[in-house]
Amino acid sequence: MTKRQEVEPEELRLRLQELVQDFGKLLKTGELREKVLYLVKIDDQGKLLGISMMPGMGAASASDRILEYLRRFQSTVIAGAELAVVSGIQEYACRIRELRKEEGWKIVSGAAVRDMADDPEADEYPDDVLASMKIMDIDDYILVSDVPDRDAAHRWFTANSIRKSEGSVSERLLKYFQMNVGREISGEELRYVAGDGKTE
Repeated sequence: MTKRQEVEPEELRLRLQELVQDFGKLLKTGELREKVLYLVKIDDQGKLLGISMMPGMGAASASDRILEYLRRFQSTVIAGAELAVVSGIQEYACRIRELRKEEGWKIVSGAAVRDMADDPEADEYPDDVLASMKIMDIDDYILVSDVPDRDAAHRWFTANSIRKSEGSVSERLLKYFQMNVGREISGEELRYVAGDGKTE
């Protein structure tokens, strides 16, 4: 998102309120496309209001706002809809993947929690985080650690390269193990390297 000047939330709220009121008139007389285009303006204004809720973050990237919000509420289950509001974009899940894989932030999704329901790795999380994970919906997220794991970020880069390489699932997994001798490897990493294949 391009750099923008900080605007007070109240000013943005008043602009949004005005747009919504004007839309009431358009509903009675306007054509379909005219109404849809006006709703786009309302949606854009709503996004600006959401971004403004993060003081000092208006000019930051969507990824930065997502990370800041997750850090403020570390170990708390956060709905994807919340992240859409503070990021100002609908593609927030892509930004979360980047934060996890490229920067090493330990952000767990509800989808991943379902995948590891019977995974012994789950024991690595603190009890309060485990309790929170049990109530997560598929589109929920939780930041487990306030410190990024740079080694994990490097492993994801390696995993991505191996996943795209030729060879069977077992050959790709073996290559990944060989490149990470002495390092702890998660089941999620192995599932990623395997792609659509099975890790067993």
